[in-house]
Amino acid sequence: MASNTYPTLDSVGFLDNPRSKAERILTDYLGSNYSQSNVFLGRVKSLIYAIKNNTNDIVKTSNQIQDDLTTLYNAYLDNVTINVNMAPVTNELGQDTARYDLQLGIQFLNNGVIESLGKTIQLDNKGFVRIATL
Repeated sequence: MASNTYPTLDSVGFLDNPRSKAERILTDYLGSNYSQSNVFLGRVKSLIYAIKNNTNDIVKTSNQIQDDLTTLYNAYLDNVTINVNMAPVTNELGQDTARYDLQLGIQFLNNGVIESLGKTIQLDNKGFVRIATL
């Protein structure tokens, strides 16, 4: 049972509510920078790094995001299932554009009840275009 508290670096302090931990883990993953720490260099998980590290390869990018999120969530929550789908956005003519839709589905156990967290993120070569909760 993953009863670890999730540390934050702001006035929130330590989170122990599973739903709060799930939201914060994802927020931190979206906002983290791979090289933001010398002490933890190489161990910081970051969406931007996953995209940069696997440029123009949707399958590798999706796999790294899934691996990153699985590692992060399994450290703090129970019975975690991560689903990652990434696809190019097409224009009116059906041609691929420079944008991608990333859909994240996260399920975890909270006091015997399965909870879900879903986000859809549209990305382009400049960064995030849109983030929405599903």
